[in-house]
Amino acid sequence: MKSQLIVLDILAHNNWERPVYFVTGYHNDALGLEEYFQLEGLAYRLVPIKTPNRNWLDYARIDTDILYENMMKKFVWKGAKEEGVNVDYNHKRTLLVVKARYNYARLAKTLISEGKNEKAIEVLDHCMNELPVSKISYDMYMPDIIEAYYAAGLPEKAVSLTKDLSDYYLARLDYFFRQEPYLFSSAEYEVQSAMQYVSRVAEACKEAKQDELYNTLNGRIEDYYARYMQLMRPEVK
Repeated sequence: MKSQLIVLDILAHNNWERPVYFVTGYHNDALGLEEYFQLEGLAYRLVPIKTPNRNWLDYARIDTDILYENMMKKFVWKGAKEEGVNVDYNHKRTLLVVKARYNYARLAKTLISEGKNEKAIEVLDHCMNELPVSKISYDMYMPDIIEAYYAAGLPEKAVSLTKDLSDYYLARLDYFFRQEPYLFSSAEYEVQSAMQYVSRVAEACKEAKQDELYNTLNGRIEDYYARYMQLMRPEVK
């Protein structure tokens, strides 16, 4: 309660003289102001412009000039891409929490909506160079990167990433489905996530008219889902 009163006091007396930033939204101290957030990298600036939110993840307007300047020219990920540098669990988790790849994907998708496909591809390539899957494995935001590559008109890159991501998660599913039922049930979240991510890139293939790849991936996921339901929901026929 006190923290919320502090935020209210700042907003009441600031008079837009200094920028006000929030690290994230959808918490009590954000006071439901997410529709007035502007994503500027690792923080959200409060602006007097209302932008409808799509969901708890996809919210805040984007000024592509500001976000591009920050994420392409100012942010430095140091040794994340360097050979011989160990990116441990805590660093990988931090990159996930700050939505690093997702913010690059959002910037790229917004640039595409502005007709700046070449600039969007530059953003996506920069992301994959600075945060490569060889050092930071596939995660929940990689489907957004793949969708953006398709939308930007670079299907070769998108298809390559789609196949690599699918191979990664299908291999994990193969491993989980080989386990005893009590072990399999403990990995239910990982199983659901893997199926979800492959399903998303399969849908991206469908949208991009990559029908053969879509049919292959969709068939695999349908098979895994049927096996999953048989194991976890045997009462459902």
